[in-house]
Amino acid sequence: MPKLEQVSCKYGAPMGRPGDHPGDDPQCRIRVRRVHLDSGGYDEGGAYWGHGAPLWYASGVDEFEGARSYIEDFTRAYSKSAAIAQWREQWPNAKVW
Repeated sequence: MPKLEQVSCKYGAPMGRPGDHPGDDPQCRIRVRRVHLDSGGYDEGGAYWGHGAPLWYASGVDEFEGARSYIEDFTRAYSKSAAIAQWREQWPNAKVW
């Protein structure tokens, strides 16, 4: 997984991270990886997610749009296959693995 950008600062940490993806259905391969959270519920870049189901990260580049359309999203699911199913439903034309 790419290193998550540091987001904590002297004013504290943000709640989670925003996704970055097109509003429509991307034509791309999206890779899913688990995000490790420390015992306090923070990711490696300092964003706070709290506790609960494991956190999953999806990323890819739209094959038709190139680097201009980088996809990045986060979700909670109890298994990788459940997270993949969520993204496949959201983006039926993407190849999520």
